Amino acid sequence: MANPAFSAPGPKRCFVLPTVAERSQGARCAETPAADGVVKAPCTLPYFRRQQSSALPERFEAVQGLRVVAMLMVFSFHWNQLLGAKWPNPFSSWFLSQSNLGTNLFLCIAGCFLHASLTRRPTSYKDFLARRFWRLYPVYAFVLTLVVVLDTLAGSGRTGLTGHWQDLWLLGSNYLLVPALLEDRLIVDASWTLAYIAVFTLFAPYISRLLQSLPAGSRVAAAAAFWLFSLAASYSLHWFSPRVSLLAAGIFVWEALQSQRRWPLVIGLSLLVLALGASLKLALVPPILMVFLIGPGPVRAALSTHALQTLGERSYSFYLCHGIPVVLAGHFLSRCTPVEAGLLTLAVIASALLFSEFVYRTIELPLRTAPKLRSVSRHPASRPTASLWAPMTNPDRLRASASD
Repeated sequence: MANPAFSAPGPKRCFVLPTVAERSQGARCAETPAADGVVKAPCTLPYFRRQQSSALPERFEAVQGLRVVAMLMVFSFHWNQLLGAKWPNPFSSWFLSQSNLGTNLFLCIAGCFLHASLTRRPTSYKDFLARRFWRLYPVYAFVLTLVVVLDTLAGSGRTGLTGHWQDLWLLGSNYLLVPALLEDRLIVDASWTLAYIAVFTLFAPYISRLLQSLPAGSRVAAAAAFWLFSLAASYSLHWFSPRVSLLAAGIFVWEALQSQRRWPLVIGLSLLVLALGASLKLALVPPILMVFLIGPGPVRAALSTHALQTLGERSYSFYLCHGIPVVLAGHFLSRCTPVEAGLLTLAVIASALLFSEFVYRTIELPLRTAPKLRSVSRHPASRPTASLWAPMTNPDRLRASASD
């Protein structure tokens, strides 16, 4: 059925769907007037290909599998620290030098999809912070409390608590995620990334709003400049670790995904970052993320299995919880033979998965699916509380930018 594009004086014009023969040929057809005076312009196959190539899925299934890969790399890094100290070997030394790529992936994924949620589902600043707080903080508070209790009962002194009044400052600052920002003592080692993600969350809505206020063709360049600025601030001004700049790199990846020139943009800027002195493990993270988001089908299919989707949903709980089984097992590692250490490794993995499953089901999932919080995420940005900042983007504008 014809779908009129517009009405104007003179011959009417319309676009019609191509026939099967036209699709197989893929040739551009000239406009020909029909007997009824309507000028018909069949849409050719190249047109449809261009439209489909720029469209992005509503949900990236492979990202959950990528979270699992990052999760296992972080676990391997911490466990190999103990194994390498007990049995020094070239493999542990090499692996320890590479395994922090897992945390880099976590940071880039967090920046990318935090920005994506702000552009796809605009909401008020207050509701956005409330949703992120209940999504992230309760699990961290539970793990921190459990670590303090276990250390107190064991009397190991690993947390740095001495029984004096200074413990109040140490505990308070860790509950507020301050030590990572002030380079103070961390009770939960993995909390340093959470601290920077929390700070990034405070400013992400304003960054996203600023980017979405720019013309479609300028947003990628602005996001690239933001990544380069964050790198300069880390290397020259020493404000934070260069790895934290991957949160800004995640914003750049999402904006590059909206462009048909996405691959040249991401690869080109990554090579520039590498040429400016960044490490290979930092510069290659955005292209790696792109490969798993929109790369070859077999790669994405391998990471989209049901098992990896299930584990990926629990990756945040695992990221914070795995340190407790690792530390507890470290006390037995000194008395183990290599064979026993292998069995202990399997036991640590199993216990970390079971513990993270418990935390996920009892804390993370109930809060994520709570009716009140779900209603917060559905509140439109036109609510009175949204007067703090306007809707960040128009969904039609976002879809239109995919063709730039």
